[in-house]
Amino acid sequence: MTSDYHHEAAIAPGVSAYYHIPSVWVATAPSDEEFVQAPIAQLIRDEISTALHHGIRARVRRDGLFVFDCTSWGLAGATEIPPYSTPASGGTVPGAVTRAEEAAEERATQRTLLMNAHQACLSSAHYAVHGRSCELGAMVLPSRSINLIDFLQNDLGSLGSHDPYHRYVQHLVGFTRGRRTPDLQRRSLLELDTVEYSFRLLDAVLRSGLDGHLQLVELLYRAGIQCSENRFAESLILSWAVCERLLDVLWERYMTRPRHVSSPLTSKRRKKLTGRDYTASVILEILELGDQLSPELFSAADRARQTRNSWLHSLAEVSPNNALFALNAAQDLMKAVTGVAITISVQWQSSHIGLPKRFFKPDGSADWDALRAAALSSSRTNG
Repeated sequence: MTSDYHHEAAIAPGVSAYYHIPSVWVATAPSDEEFVQAPIAQLIRDEISTALHHGIRARVRRDGLFVFDCTSWGLAGATEIPPYSTPASGGTVPGAVTRAEEAAEERATQRTLLMNAHQACLSSAHYAVHGRSCELGAMVLPSRSINLIDFLQNDLGSLGSHDPYHRYVQHLVGFTRGRRTPDLQRRSLLELDTVEYSFRLLDAVLRSGLDGHLQLVELLYRAGIQCSENRFAESLILSWAVCERLLDVLWERYMTRPRHVSSPLTSKRRKKLTGRDYTASVILEILELGDQLSPELFSAADRARQTRNSWLHSLAEVSPNNALFALNAAQDLMKAVTGVAITISVQWQSSHIGLPKRFFKPDGSADWDALRAAALSSSRTNG
């Protein structure tokens, strides 16, 4: 008689990490001599260890590894997979096991959101602390995140060599296994004050109280990456999604604000105010007239709305300046709604996308002040 297959209980840990790509040294870059002769522990030592909201812990290694322990955060923590048995002849997996596995996937996705949101905060920190732009780091995907068993674990284990991202990570950690090639030493320097500021910003996002704030920051980061890769339509769509969600928040606040009137906001009236008659265009107009939006922010958001609608109806090519305007509008709206300033760097050479040189700083990054002024001037002319 054939025995059943017994599956032991398992734990899906709540610890994930990512390597900053392009590769960096954090705090200090080793000299040629140190890189060749120093103990490995000196090259991968922790430079920062900090605590964030929800009990999240984070640490950053000198070689650019960012580790997040979300064990205490219910939305992204560890998941217990219960034991079960299946007949050797086959059978269904118990529902409790399936649900636990799905929960583990959802929590891993939440940790991915956290790491991408941190990269957005890191981009903002470069701008806020040193007044410069930076090349955006590679997006972290659930399938590409580095999952660790323990927060202090330094051995990254085996990564799928079929994936280009994982192959590159394996290359980055090569020196920990005795391969100290010169190209592993040549990395940019990421200053300690920049990283510290990024964590303060991420903590502010986690504490803001806005439902879905982390997801919105990640969407902004995605929009920035799409824009920097000249995928302007995709960037526009993502930026407008952030704008629309933030406008909904402002609209809800406006409807429920204290008023010295006798007519209450009944469920019937709320249904009407959130129905089809009150489009994003109408809501923008009312919020601006009600002093909930500045004229500049109204103009920028309305231009993003119009551009998105034009693209949706015609699928015409989106210009780089329209994609930039939409990204800028989303960032300004986020600051107005939450008080948290996220500034995503977008870098190209101006000749690559055809924007006038006045829209760029000497380092090749977008000049947001010039873009804002152009957006406002264009909206006034067209309005």
